[in-house]
Amino acid sequence: KRNKQIFQTIAKKMQEQGYNRDWQQCRAKIKSLKGDYRAVKDHNGGTGRGRKTCTFFKELDEILGFRPASVPPVLLDSCKTPELHAHASDYVESVDSGSTSAVPSEVV
Repeated sequence: KRNKQIFQTIAKKMQEQGYNRDWQQCRAKIKSLKGDYRAVKDHNGGTGRGRKTCTFFKELDEILGFRPASVPPVLLDSCKTPELHAHASDYVESVDSGSTSAVPSEVV
């Protein structure tokens, strides 16, 4: 498995603390916690719904809260129209005061 060594390290550290867990159990637990966290985030993202939480939500949010599920290759500002001859590769991401917009590479 791709992250087997990471889970083996986690299992070893847990065994040093007196918890008898193998790497597969550690992998399953982390995968389950991440799934529960994502389900709560999806639920709480909708309007008109009661707030939910899960075990270790605060801790998981600190770790996973700022990681997007996917990263688009280029972000375009819908208020600006790029020139017709420009290609997406001519643009780079620019972060300006918290908002992300595409800026022609010659401007950066």
